[in-house]
Amino acid sequence: MAGLIALGRRSSGGMRNTPVEFHTEEFVASHRRQPRGMGSWAFELLVGRPIEPAWFPGTYTEARKTASARARLALRIFGVTSESRIHLNVCP
Repeated sequence: MAGLIALGRRSSGGMRNTPVEFHTEEFVASHRRQPRGMGSWAFELLVGRPIEPAWFPGTYTEARKTASARARLALRIFGVTSESRIHLNVCP
């Protein structure tokens, strides 16, 4: 799955407007602060269970945007078309 999330293609169609929830609980427990700033950010796509994390360099804001787009693409590739919300876990 990480390989699919790491593809560089843009999603088109159904899930473009699906809201994305970022879960930061594990990150905050580990670092005692909210995620922010420059770094190499890891996100797990949560589909029933966490999928292997994918890493994105840059600011947290840029990484969130890229992770959202890649998660939508991965779900579309796997045939999931009607998720009410996409869940991404920010890894510590």
